[in-house]
Amino acid sequence: MGDSSRYRAAYGDYHYTTEKATRYALLHLILFAIFLTCATKIGHDLIVHEQYFFIKGFRNLLEMPDFLDDDGIISFSHVITITDFWDFLQFVVLPMLHGNVNNHSVTHLHEYRLIHRTRNLRGRLFLNENLLLGPPRLRQVRVKPGNCEVHSSLLRYFNVCYTAYSKSDEATDAVYKGTRFYTMDELETKPIEAPLHTYHSGGYVKLLSYEAHQSLAIIRRLRSIKWLDRASRLVLLELNMINLNMDLILSTKLTFEIMTTGFINTKYSSQAFYTSPLIGGFATECSIIIYIINIYYTYLEVRKITRTGLRLYFKKYSTYTFLPSIFICYTLIYMHISSTYYSAKFKSAMNSESVDFVPLDYLLYTFSTQQILVGFLVFFSWMGLLAYLDFVPLLRILGCSIKNAFTDLAAFFIMISVAFLAFALLGMCLFGEKNSNFKSISSAFLTMLRMTAGDFNYFELAQEFPVWSAIYFFTYVLFIFFVALNMILVVIVLAYKKATESSAYKPSFLLYYIRKQIFRLTCGLCKPPRYPHNSQENQFAHMFNEERLQQFYITKEFTEIESDLNLLHIRLNLIDKVLNRFTNNMDDIIANVKKQNKQRINNPETV
Repeated sequence: MGDSSRYRAAYGDYHYTTEKATRYALLHLILFAIFLTCATKIGHDLIVHEQYFFIKGFRNLLEMPDFLDDDGIISFSHVITITDFWDFLQFVVLPMLHGNVNNHSVTHLHEYRLIHRTRNLRGRLFLNENLLLGPPRLRQVRVKPGNCEVHSSLLRYFNVCYTAYSKSDEATDAVYKGTRFYTMDELETKPIEAPLHTYHSGGYVKLLSYEAHQSLAIIRRLRSIKWLDRASRLVLLELNMINLNMDLILSTKLTFEIMTTGFINTKYSSQAFYTSPLIGGFATECSIIIYIINIYYTYLEVRKITRTGLRLYFKKYSTYTFLPSIFICYTLIYMHISSTYYSAKFKSAMNSESVDFVPLDYLLYTFSTQQILVGFLVFFSWMGLLAYLDFVPLLRILGCSIKNAFTDLAAFFIMISVAFLAFALLGMCLFGEKNSNFKSISSAFLTMLRMTAGDFNYFELAQEFPVWSAIYFFTYVLFIFFVALNMILVVIVLAYKKATESSAYKPSFLLYYIRKQIFRLTCGLCKPPRYPHNSQENQFAHMFNEERLQQFYITKEFTEIESDLNLLHIRLNLIDKVLNRFTNNMDDIIANVKKQNKQRINNPETV
């Protein structure tokens, strides 16, 4: 492999134009096939149907609506106010866990009824198969009072103002109405992603109970003491459990973000992973093989940089597929070590009697990060396979086309991104107040992409803004579809035409080398391979016969004549301009002479 650098093609790092280069390419193709197979196997094993249906089933239980005695509906999607939140806990969450809940010592009429639900939680067992890793947990994030000013004319309504959430305005008192404040490190949790803000806080924590009446008493007490008030900005309901049959853990978070207007934004998030996702099904063996091959690929990439330099190194297609894969593999090693540590910590907490609520955020974060990294690894690996397919002429031409069009496409995408941003900002200012597709700059930019793909409901926008929507939509369609997209097609077509004309024919030694090895292994029983020749030599020889050359000469002569005619037309245009100027000057001279003669006739004394 020492002389392999002489056999590098312009597209990719491996080609098949010589026997030695073919041998080098095939050896690396076999190694890469092993790497690709292992990466695909790991990516396939990380996602199983049990995870999806576990999440879906539990979500269906929590989002199942319930009907109150006054013909009202209470469900997760119908929670709009703080009162709705307490009703949701009492009439949806508790019955989902504990079944029928009776309590006649209440004053509200709709609380006398029986909630007809099957009991799913018995002790700590949910559906007799899943173990709760702690009772349901409530977390509240609050802000300090007096961080904004109240107009003097409004003091008779309320004299305390509560601003929107920010880390500096967060209330961090040690105790609030019997609930203690915790930081994220103390709870071992990640920041809470809500529809409007990200909350970097643990908040005030209150645990419910495994028993129905105790949980009901806790909820009613919190409601009576107004645990949630004007200073509350977020309340979170957490449920963690593990399936004992498959070691499948589930973490569910129901987020209720309380805006300064008093309304609530809801968000449902849930994750499910095995406690050891990379164990079993040859996943561990595949991981070890990938890490070993990745070390060899690191050596190859370092060797390429030292030989070619950074400028030439980053001009190759394979750089943008192999280099990300290498860094992803090293990151996966770190995440694998982290997940092993958090798995051991999770098992220790699950078996400990002193832990009331087993945290899962860090463990699930490492698992989800591993899953994302494996997905990108599989993507870049399959894209890297194109670097080994130089023996296909069409792929070689396409690779050269992309390389030729890269600069123009980069400039085009900069231009189109600016146009997208301009239309997104305009749409946000025009329609963001009433239409959710333009509520923020990110959603407006995404709407631009959806409009390009045809995934946009124009008539919904036209009902709210009949005039501006028509002007906006048709201007966008005119600019993007009839101008921008045609420009990108022109760039690609011209680049493909240039690559087709400039690409030289290269005979492939792939089949010859394979047949040669078969011939050697069978001790001459198979037919010996024919040495590959340039099959287009005769074709080119016939192309340049006397008749063809005469046509070329005629074409060249006509081209020269056309060039001379163009030059003659240019000179005639210049002469025409000079004559026009001369005529204009003569007209001016004659007009001046007539004017002077007229003055002499009218004033003879001045002569």
